[in-house]
Amino acid sequence: MGRILGFTLFVLGVISAVVLALIATVAVPVSLNGTASRITVKPVEAGQATKLRSLPAQPQRRWEVDADSLFGKTRSIKYMMVRAADEDMAVVAGVPEDQGPAPIMAVDTEGGAPLWKEPSLVPVQWCAISRDKKLACLRNGQTATSSSQVAFLDPATGKELRTITIDAPGTAKMSRAGDGFVVWTSEYDEISKSSQATIAWMSSDGSKQWTRKPRVEEDDVTLSEAGNVLAVRDNQDSVSMYQLDTGAVLYDSAGDQKVFKEEADKRSRIGEVNVYVSAIPHAGGFAVSFRSIYSSVVKFYDNNGIHLQDVKDIQLPSYADGTEGTAVVFQREDRGSNYTSGVISATTFSVVWEASSDFTYSTDIEMVAGTFVVESDYDDDQKKWQIYRLSDGTKLGSLTTSIYQKIVGSDGERIVYEGDRTSEEPGPGALTGYDSATGREVWRVKSTESADNVNVRFVGPNLYWYNARTTKRHASVIQYG
Repeated sequence: MGRILGFTLFVLGVISAVVLALIATVAVPVSLNGTASRITVKPVEAGQATKLRSLPAQPQRRWEVDADSLFGKTRSIKYMMVRAADEDMAVVAGVPEDQGPAPIMAVDTEGGAPLWKEPSLVPVQWCAISRDKKLACLRNGQTATSSSQVAFLDPATGKELRTITIDAPGTAKMSRAGDGFVVWTSEYDEISKSSQATIAWMSSDGSKQWTRKPRVEEDDVTLSEAGNVLAVRDNQDSVSMYQLDTGAVLYDSAGDQKVFKEEADKRSRIGEVNVYVSAIPHAGGFAVSFRSIYSSVVKFYDNNGIHLQDVKDIQLPSYADGTEGTAVVFQREDRGSNYTSGVISATTFSVVWEASSDFTYSTDIEMVAGTFVVESDYDDDQKKWQIYRLSDGTKLGSLTTSIYQKIVGSDGERIVYEGDRTSEEPGPGALTGYDSATGREVWRVKSTESADNVNVRFVGPNLYWYNARTTKRHASVIQYG
């Protein structure tokens, strides 16, 4: 299982799933009143990767809603943005000029019609929609305080059902995590020059919860809903694994890292050797890799933290997201400094495919929408990309972008990048769709207006354009498709 000016206060956060095993802190079950359900598409099942709405050609405006229509003319709304969204509901916030707490309104993603009779006045900064279609929001997600509050709202009416307080200092963030939500805070200590994170999970109705403090500096969160596993990583120095619905600690890298380092140091003639740690939660559990200048290994575990198998001479990418399948991406460097990338099965522990893009060095490899594997490398002030089919390694399109562009998702045929072609382009970063088979640019959405007044973002599966209020227009949200 995320990374502020003007419109970038919003959050896009659909993280995959989470698994933890040390005894959890569980609250007394509480029956929530309200109609916390809506007639919609069936809940996303574990194991289903998130894909964007299909956009085969230049995206066109589908609908637009402005501040007056959602929040009334009595409120002074400067910005509008989508706090959370899924296939059939978008939670839109109306942000005042001082960017303080904002009212929210749920709208239908097909036509933009309001789903609630009136806006919710719960002051929120961050929201998420769980896999089972429940809604929760952070009340104070942008302010470092001694605690954070999570408000559970009825997704059918916007009424507040319950609020849970998380006793943890630092700025909080929030994401969907299976049939529940994960909240993490990070507090930086000026004396020790280090950060301490707090990780909290709560069920979608708020009846169960747990809180954990991982190692100092571990604050990069990724997860797998299918695997019920959550990883908390510190750069490439350490990782802890937790069970999502219980909070149980499944794994701590310290022991294995110590053994691996001792073996590397014995081979060294230059003193201590750096050891780099990477981890990926997946549908069957999780994988952890250790790498030094002398050797590398990937260790596979099931979703109860039981060690299954070691595979030597390969490594995991540094910051790969959790995956909803059992295919895991890897990299390999042979003795001739030749680099390859590939996919290994987390059930058979055999290499599914392995290929070379002929890059000087593969700086990164990532899985996209459970469909593609994309390898990348820097080339002066540009970045080169090679696309493969996940299932069999078929080499597809290749493309070159600026160093300012990064992948945000795929609709299964096109891969979408966020960012501009040069640092001089005015306005917020563009969104560009490239054909996966050819690498050809298919469409581009770009505004040259100031990023203080406009932005474009994918939230959930859909593309949204945000307009700030100016002397010529009201604040509004537009969906493109």
